[in-house]
Amino acid sequence: MFQKIEDAAYLVSCGLKPKFNPHNNIRYRECIDAYQTDDEYREMVKQIATGFGLRVLDVSKLGIVMAVVEKQSPFRPILADHIHTRFAEVEQRLMFGATIITIAAICFPNESSFDYDRARYVTVKDVRQRLIQLAESFNDKRDEQEVVPGLTDAWEVIKEKASIMRTPSGAHKIGSLAWVVEQTFKYLAEQKFISLKVDEEGETYRTHSKFRIYVREFAAMRAFEVIKEAVVKTEDTINYE
Repeated sequence: MFQKIEDAAYLVSCGLKPKFNPHNNIRYRECIDAYQTDDEYREMVKQIATGFGLRVLDVSKLGIVMAVVEKQSPFRPILADHIHTRFAEVEQRLMFGATIITIAAICFPNESSFDYDRARYVTVKDVRQRLIQLAESFNDKRDEQEVVPGLTDAWEVIKEKASIMRTPSGAHKIGSLAWVVEQTFKYLAEQKFISLKVDEEGETYRTHSKFRIYVREFAAMRAFEVIKEAVVKTEDTINYE
């Protein structure tokens, strides 16, 4: 029994390590097999996760996927600190949040898109241009738009920071929209949600199953619904200058 509890805790710990891969870890694979075949073990894993303020979203041959769902979870501050370190200013974090939701809306435009576990492809330029267009649309029709906490402020910041600004070395200036979008893609890649696809411009990313699972879990968020609806409307009007 104690070994089973230890293994259950080990599986939960695996879900907290984005770079941990069951393909090269025998114990991780054995724990996944146990989760899928042993009801008692599966319940132990879920209960341990719950105790840490986590929720098990999926367990497959690709690994365990969990989300922090409790404000008091000991892992929430770690994730928050990671994001706050990367995006030091409130304006940067507003753009970061809008960027992630926009990426998700582009990749999963409707309910049926969650039913197929296949890679979706999205580019840094596409997301940046869509954010600019969405910000212009929402700001131009402010009186007609639904007020969604966080989004209203994000559109104002995005419109203000939309201009391409570069440092003497040619990199995007820290704090600009282009820099935030670029950094958001890198953050998602570090968390194994997406990965860079080798191409001529080096800015196309493919989604992983983990990203689909996360987005599906939180697709009911009003912010996601609002951006998803707006993204569909702008589908044929993006201008890539």
